Amino acid sequence: MLKKYVFYFIVSFLSCNTLMANENLSLINSSQEDFVELSLPLHGKIKKSNITKIQESYNQAFDDDQRIKLYLQTPYEKRQYVFPMIHAAPFISHKIKTHPEIIIWKNKKPTIIAPQLIEFSKNHLENLSPFFYIYLDPDFWNPPHPESQQVMAFNNPFSIMNEEEATQVYPTLQKIFNLSDKPTDSYLKTILNEEDILNVSNVISDLDSFLSTLKDSKKFTLDMIDLQRTQIHRAIADPFKMFIYSIKKTGEEKNFSDFLKKHNFSSLDEFAKKADLIFKSFQILHLNLNAAIEINHNRFNNNFKELSESDFATEDITPIEMYSRLHQAKSGDVYFVKKYLPQLKNIFKTKFIESGIMIFVD
Repeated sequence: MLKKYVFYFIVSFLSCNTLMANENLSLINSSQEDFVELSLPLHGKIKKSNITKIQESYNQAFDDDQRIKLYLQTPYEKRQYVFPMIHAAPFISHKIKTHPEIIIWKNKKPTIIAPQLIEFSKNHLENLSPFFYIYLDPDFWNPPHPESQQVMAFNNPFSIMNEEEATQVYPTLQKIFNLSDKPTDSYLKTILNEEDILNVSNVISDLDSFLSTLKDSKKFTLDMIDLQRTQIHRAIADPFKMFIYSIKKTGEEKNFSDFLKKHNFSSLDEFAKKADLIFKSFQILHLNLNAAIEINHNRFNNNFKELSESDFATEDITPIEMYSRLHQAKSGDVYFVKKYLPQLKNIFKTKFIESGIMIFVD
């Protein structure tokens, strides 16, 4: 039983740290100082995030040999579900990945599949991310063994009961998540329309023409970046709102307002609201399942308020709040934006940072 718990601990460890490792990797160097140098086109220094510091502290506390010992505690029959994940994780060292007992699992796929997913595996195993292999394990779908009930009692304070009895004790999913009884069409409701997609795309594509109307476009861009330097998480979470707030601080509000009117936006705030909503919906469409569950869990347990102009230049938000707000949109907005995904993929390749907008799409 102990080996089984070690196995699930390792799986949780890998999944959690992979999400942490994805935060602004391009901004992090090998220095253990509190600041890192920004790479071009940004200049200067920026404080390391809390997550970066935690990861560095972990790296100092546990060396590669200790991690290898931890991984090798995984029961051999379970390694097919875990060790391919080690090779897919970006933060794990070369020494660990090339260990003789670990490297043999590189690019391997599970061969023992839960009966419920055999048909699924025939069609999707070839392209399935290693981070989902754990769900293919038959034990994942099996009820706990009787001898483990006492050990796991702290996780399940209710006694085992049949389905009919359980419905009288456990709340339904509808109650847990406060699901609405509204018809499906409200689930697809959105404030966006096709003209909004076109107008936002045109503004983004035409930013260079706006910059060309300024007396000193290079100074304008550096000023925009400098205004957002100390609140980079907030700028990433609501890039277009922060862009507009920065525009107002530079004194170019009227010029940009006139530019937006040419693209059918009545105000700066209208553009920021719709541009952020489109971009956030776009980002949601590229989330993997593990990250989506984690972000939704944090949003459910934390009341993250919407960005307002009074927040500008105040203390920066936390990384988890950044992730949550960066992926904040209603289902109807996401389904609507999905129809324009090919067009938006090309539009969002613009070099935003050079224009003072803190987003980057790979």
